[in-house]
Amino acid sequence: MLSTSVNVFLAFLLVMPATIEASNEIQATIELPQDSPDVQYFAGEGAKIYKKNLKLSRFVVDEIFDPRVEVMNNGRQYVIYATIRRCLLRNNQACDMKKARSHTS
Repeated sequence: MLSTSVNVFLAFLLVMPATIEASNEIQATIELPQDSPDVQYFAGEGAKIYKKNLKLSRFVVDEIFDPRVEVMNNGRQYVIYATIRRCLLRNNQACDMKKARSHTS
């Protein structure tokens, strides 16, 4: 389980397109202490699990790329790339990847 700060960051990353709808590709960074138990989890399966369980009303995460890890003086910085598409389901229904792909072509 990721820490609250990481979950909050990922949630922010995934809702950001609502304010910048002209762009569908997001680059964002997160820093974690080098001794944090979240480091290995996040660099491994964390982002995949988060994406798999994700449901959004108007946007869908098309892909979360593997984080690029850079060692810094005070810890590690993760550069995360995500491609996010608008979901065209009616009435702002929650949508997942399968539904979004079948409704957006």
